[in-house]
Parts: sequence; C-alpha cells; structure tokens
Amino acid sequence: MSHSAKSTKREITKQKKVQEIIRAAREYAENIVETVREPLIVLNTNLKIISANRSFYKTFKVKPHETEGKFLYHLGNRQWNIPKLRQLLEEILPKHTTFEDYEVEHNFKTIGLKTMLLNARRIYRKTDKKKTILLAIEDITERKKLEKMKDEFLSMVSHELRTPLTVIALGIDNLKSGILGPISEAQAEALDRGQRNVRRLSKLIENLLDLSRLESGRTKIQQKEIHLTPLIHEIVQSYQGGKRGRNLKIKEKHKKDLPTVEADSDMVAQALTNLFSNAILYAKKEIVVATTIAKPESGSPQFIEISIANDGPGIPRQKMDDLFKKFIQLDREKRTGPYKGTGLGLAICKEIIERHRGKIWVESPEKTGVTFRFTLPIAGKRRKNESEKNNIIG
Repeated sequence: MSHSAKSTKREITKQKKVQEIIRAAREYAENIVETVREPLIVLNTNLKIISANRSFYKTFKVKPHETEGKFLYHLGNRQWNIPKLRQLLEEILPKHTTFEDYEVEHNFKTIGLKTMLLNARRIYRKTDKKKTILLAIEDITERKKLEKMKDEFLSMVSHELRTPLTVIALGIDNLKSGILGPISEAQAEALDRGQRNVRRLSKLIENLLDLSRLESGRTKIQQKEIHLTPLIHEIVQSYQGGKRGRNLKIKEKHKKDLPTVEADSDMVAQALTNLFSNAILYAKKEIVVATTIAKPESGSPQFIEISIANDGPGIPRQKMDDLFKKFIQLDREKRTGPYKGTGLGLAICKEIIERHRGKIWVESPEKTGVTFRFTLPIAGKRRKNESEKNNIIG
C-alpha cells in the first residue's frame, strides 16, 4: 500500500474516532437532560431549540414536533416571547455565561399564570466546537402561594400578639414600680420572671418577622461601601463587660488597611449581633473577633472574612449541618450564659450573608472552641467563579 493510501486510511480512522467520541458525548448529554426532573431545553446560539426533556413537554403541554427546530420566542403562539427572558438570553447571558434563580411571572395560554425560576448556562463543547445554551425552568407557583400565606399568617399573629404583650409588659412595670401598692420580695421575683418571658416572646415575634421578610425578599438590601472595623468595634463595645458580656474578654484582631465591603450596614450589624449573642451563650472566658482578606480559590481577592470564636464546648460534626436551620439550638446544658435564644438567630444570619452573595460556616474541633466565619464582597469587586468563564465540556 502506498504512503498516500496509508495516510488516507489513517485520516479516515481518525475521523471515525472523532465522530464516535462526538456521538458518545451527545448521547451522554442527552441522557442527563432526560433524567432532570425540572423542564429543561437546549438552545443553539440563535435561540432555536435543539431538544427538550420529557418534563418540559409534560409541564407546558407541547409536542416535540411543535418544539424542536423552532425559535424559543415562537413557541405556543409566541407565549414564550417574555420581555424579561429576552433580556436575559440576549443581553445578560452573552456577557456572563450564566444566570441563576431569575424569577419570572407569566401568563401561559396552555397552563395559566405561573411563577418560574430560570437558570441558564452557556456551554462550549470542545468535541464538536459547538456552543449551546441550557435553560432550566422550575415552577415555583405553589411555593410562592405558600410563602404568601405564611407571611400573611405571621403578620396577623404578630399584630394580634403585640398588643396584649404591650399591655402585659406595662402592667408588670406598674406592679414592680409600686404605684399599685407595695409588693413582697417573692412577688418581685415572680414579676421579674414574667418580664423576662414577655421580652423573650417579643424577641421571638420580631425574629419570625425578620426571617419571613428575608426569605420572601421583602427586605431590600441597601448596599453601599462600609468599613467593617468601626462597625464591629461599636458592637463589641456594647457587649464589653456588664450583664450582656458577663465580664468576658472580647478581643479584636483586624488586618490593617482592610478594604471596604459592599453591604447593608444595618443588616450586617444584625448578623454580627446575632453571632455575638450566640457566642456569649456558650463562651467560658473569651471571645475573639477577627477580620482578614479571604484567600481566593483563583484570581484576585474578592471577599473579606469575618470570624467570631469562643472558648466554649465544641460542636459535634453531625450537628453542624443543622445549626443554621430554624429553631435549632445546641444543648442547653452546655450554655454558660443565662440568656435564652429563640433558635432563629443563626438562620437569620445565613439569610443575610447569602443575600449579600457571601457564605457562612462553622468550625469546631468538637472538644472545645467554636468559630463562626462568614464572608462579604469587597466593594467594587465581583465574585470570580465559573459563571464568568466559558464552560467547556469535553
């Protein structure tokens, strides 16, 4: 066989292998798409539909022959011609390669008024050098209805409870002051207990409302550049010594020339206060608060890291995942402070930090000592992650 014939044969073999790799990769991707429970469609860069999964056809009551090869906006007599979706796909997606958890409300002719959560990612397939877009659609209509019902219930309950609580608190104050007549020492102690429980119930109502507003998005973040060090110092001073701090030593360790962060100062102060209150419940002698620049996984630093450590009993690893859930409290017998929490403080912290695009976590060697850490974005910086890069699938 001539050299030319051998070269041609090798080239044909190579092309067959490439085609086989492409076919296998396509089958693999299609199988993944089909197993996703939420509606999912695959688009080309011209926003024509390449394919969709069974869930999409079932949810939106359409057929494959009515869908594949069609422009997204032309589907179902143009019912997908949604202004917000057009902006996301045509303007935002080409710049950022992804968008996540974008909420859209739209009245679809086939299924009615729905609230959808959209997630999209632009993908470059190295094997066949094609660019595609994955668009995942989650129907959250019922969830939004339940959230609205919950918010209305909490607002009603809090309103109904606040008035009698105010009256009870005023009555206790009057009794303690003696204006209604002298009281014995035993009566004064009973009134003190009642006063503490009224305050605790008032705090629980306040925390429930705060968490409800955060989860529903009704609390708006007023972001601006703030300096963390003076904000932390002010909160530390409010706890230093006296009854709130139980004469614990509270140390501050801050990195010099710390950049400003982009955050809502009131919400950050609330998160810090909740974390300090939690630390005081369990600390034995000392609390240490520190700030530093978080080490980036890649690229330049994007976040400031804040830590609040106490020397109280450690947390078993199996309990760490539950710490930020609602109404979860550690063992009461491990507390060194006299105060009672509501079990909502850490859940509120988590909502606040995540709404700032930061993260919060806990570290503990189990035997002794607990450190809560959270991050906040440096002002003028954006998180650099995979969504800001081209996603490549082999």
